[in-house]
Amino acid sequence: MDNTPFRIATLQNNEIDSKLLGTIFARKEFDVSPFGDAMSFIRYMRMQPAAHCLITDLELKKSSGLELIEKVRKDQRWSKVPIIVLAESVDKATLLKLTQLKINGYIVKP
Repeated sequence: MDNTPFRIATLQNNEIDSKLLGTIFARKEFDVSPFGDAMSFIRYMRMQPAAHCLITDLELKKSSGLELIEKVRKDQRWSKVPIIVLAESVDKATLLKLTQLKINGYIVKP
């Protein structure tokens, strides 16, 4: 049986959302790497093995969540990583773009 934790990278604009995700996945089966901005995540992405899953916000500090997802999909090591988007709202144009970027799901924040 494999005891390797499921690695999750989270990128949230809001510290409360980031802490909430950390609490949800606070079990030994998970290894959560939280990021507050796209630049720190991109540095991580370039240096570390691909996570098993990326959970990202669309509204990021100094960056667009869509641009970040495009970078993830273009990176050979990260291109197949499942992506879940958490967003306050998703309009039809954004949803179409997310579909083209092959995200695995999205959740609208309450």
